[in-house]
Amino acid sequence: MNAASSRAATVRTSQGLHWTGFAVDGAAGFFYIPPARLVRAGQTEYWTMADSETTVVGSDSHFKGELTFERTAKINGKFDGTIQGKGELQVSQNALCKADVQAGAVAVDGRVEGNVQAGDTVRLNGSGVVKGDITAAKMVMSEGASFYGMCAVGPEAGQQASQSARMNPPQGGEKGGDNKGESGKK
Repeated sequence: MNAASSRAATVRTSQGLHWTGFAVDGAAGFFYIPPARLVRAGQTEYWTMADSETTVVGSDSHFKGELTFERTAKINGKFDGTIQGKGELQVSQNALCKADVQAGAVAVDGRVEGNVQAGDTVRLNGSGVVKGDITAAKMVMSEGASFYGMCAVGPEAGQQASQSARMNPPQGGEKGGDNKGESGKK
């Protein structure tokens, strides 16, 4: 048996994209590797994507509590609590989100049970379900989506949702007070 011969090379384009090429026994290919940065938290080190950070609740996860984010958050599993962010919240097709949501934009392919406020757009895709009130500057509802609640949509509603988010900004670090007794809210 011959040992496989292989070679690899990494190319950085003028746009900062990293492409890695490989050749194994004559077969060749390229694949994209987004830039990463090393993050140190105390004695723990981990790598994270530098230009596209997304907070993800995995499909096999059930998270209870408060989620705050700056850029993008994606719920693939189950989430119970409150969600507050400046960027876009994405609720995947098989996800269940029992939460009041405040975000810049919200895209729903799964199920949201709670009120949704977006400074920009709420997008209910074909398999999306929202049971709660919606307040947003814009709303897009695809055929097949379901919505049970009241809605306020338009520029004034979007400003109201944005102002509400500014009055209650996402907070990192320690949380003031405690949320005991709020579990019976819904």
